[in-house]
Amino acid sequence: LSAGRLWTCPKPRPFSFRRAILLRTGGLLTVRTLVIGGTGHIGGFLSRILIQDGHQVAVMTSGRTPVPVDYPDLGISCHALDYRASLTDGSFQALLLKEQPEVVVEAIREVVEAASRS
Repeated sequence: LSAGRLWTCPKPRPFSFRRAILLRTGGLLTVRTLVIGGTGHIGGFLSRILIQDGHQVAVMTSGRTPVPVDYPDLGISCHALDYRASLTDGSFQALLLKEQPEVVVEAIREVVEAASRS
């Protein structure tokens, strides 16, 4: 830098989930995504955004929150599994083999806590 000139930080770009997926997947336009906790507040919002962006979405839910009535029409497949049991009984691995997700989003705290206890 020369004397008298200030360095300015470039303006940060807002976070873009679409840009993050494109970078992570090498530019794939349609990404198979599994949203764990996809019927909750954040997971439900994210699932709808992903569908609007043209991605394929599968949702893993505990079943405590009812599946939104629009999910089947949107093409979102739902799988009710007990979070803690699914990590030990093989049902989570079976879900991964069935859906073949390229991206997995964990939108609940329970999964992390259960995994740390295993």
